[in-house]
Amino acid sequence: MDQKLKSVTAFTYLPSDDGLEESFKSSYIEYDKSGHIIENASYTGDGVIDSKTVSKYDDNGHKIEEMLFMTDEEVSEHTYIERNGKGIITKEKIKFFDGSHSIKTYDWNDASTEVTITTVDEDGEFEEKEFVKQDDKGNVLEHCYFDERAKLKEKIVNIFDVEYRLSNRKEFDISSQIKFEREYEYDEKGNVLKQVIYNRKHELVDYLKFLYDEHGRVIEQKVGNHYTLVYEYDDVEHTQIEKRFLVNGLQDHENISRFNENQLLLEEENMNGITKYEYEYFA
Repeated sequence: MDQKLKSVTAFTYLPSDDGLEESFKSSYIEYDKSGHIIENASYTGDGVIDSKTVSKYDDNGHKIEEMLFMTDEEVSEHTYIERNGKGIITKEKIKFFDGSHSIKTYDWNDASTEVTITTVDEDGEFEEKEFVKQDDKGNVLEHCYFDERAKLKEKIVNIFDVEYRLSNRKEFDISSQIKFEREYEYDEKGNVLKQVIYNRKHELVDYLKFLYDEHGRVIEQKVGNHYTLVYEYDDVEHTQIEKRFLVNGLQDHENISRFNENQLLLEEENMNGITKYEYEYFA
């Protein structure tokens, strides 16, 4: 029987002025026996929390609480989640560090494909609203955001192809005018080949292009006219090398990732230092 992962701890080693390495715990992820993340934290070099999230789940694996921490002990936000018999969210109560709180109410249609999410403060005063429309696969077709005056502030419309892959995304502003449009192109294996971004005049703003090897691994990612990422794989040594090239062809970054035989990441090395990963399993 395969061992179940309990935690992943990352330690980062930085070069010091005297040539010695300084190390610190840079991240920690803990799982329950069902594979849900119950703690996810990252730390700065002096041991201070950069971010920390603690989650709780019910017996069906649905998240019912989430806490965001400012320090190891101080909680900035504590969210309590209520669900119906189908596990669908119906209400969230969010408590903030200053003692205030907000309540989000989810009003679903009978098919559970459309929901209006209304947020009020502790006095019942309206704060904001969202409207989400999904298809029968759970893909978001439309997402509208409304401000404290119930005026539209942003709208996103997604179109999916027959394989339920995102093919087009339009982002609208408060005047219902298109801000950006994204188009996606895939190969026959379902890998993203291209993502193109246009402005409201359908002028090219930016793009991403991908190339893959015969195993479906990315070997090149071109990020507009900014830089290109090139990936090299060594299946014998279990390594992956990522190189970044500027538009002038000069390389300005390299990251080496080393894996074990089970493809678990063991180590990452770049010009800023080395990060090593330690895995703990349930008995």
